[in-house]
Amino acid sequence: MEELTSEENDKKMSKKEKAAATARMSEVSDRLEFIEADEAEGKAMEILSGVGFREEDFEKPSREFSGGWRMRIAIAKVLFCEPEILMLDEPTNHLDLPALIWLENYIMGLCDTTIIIVSHARDFLDAICDHMIHLQGKKLTYWTGNFSQFVKSKGELDNIKEKARVGEQKKIAHMQTFVDRFKANAKLTTLAQSRMKAIAKMQVGMHETTGS
Repeated sequence: MEELTSEENDKKMSKKEKAAATARMSEVSDRLEFIEADEAEGKAMEILSGVGFREEDFEKPSREFSGGWRMRIAIAKVLFCEPEILMLDEPTNHLDLPALIWLENYIMGLCDTTIIIVSHARDFLDAICDHMIHLQGKKLTYWTGNFSQFVKSKGELDNIKEKARVGEQKKIAHMQTFVDRFKANAKLTTLAQSRMKAIAKMQVGMHETTGS
């Protein structure tokens, strides 16, 4: 911006170059206004303070901080950018309680951002998540609610599936008894083979359901 508005530079420019510089300066000005550049420093200080940095830390180069504090810097940088999709991998690992509480509140205040979080911190997930993604058997299942609600709902569904599985196993065992008893009987061979096919189909279905 300083280069574009330099008086000395302005004297050396042709009319065409001045017009181009004016247009470029307008673009830069619009961009700075769009990203709210005048508020950037205050915003950066707010985020850095939130994740635990003191005011005297703001001017220090990142190389002077330990690995854990560099992770806090990384979190601050991505929060500052306010991307449309924010992905955080174990963000709580290097945060103390005050910084964790601040991060929870900050994330909950992001209205126009889709946030994807990988974390083992159950309380953190309960506080900020309203959807869960469960990966099992190379399949993704989407659940509504926080982590505790996911655990409860999945447990109830697993119980239903387990009861169905036990029922299927009893049915298979009953059919297998019939097959073992009558497969050598010429009059019942066709029926026994039909039962064997049915058993195989049921076993495949059970395998797909459990993902094992």
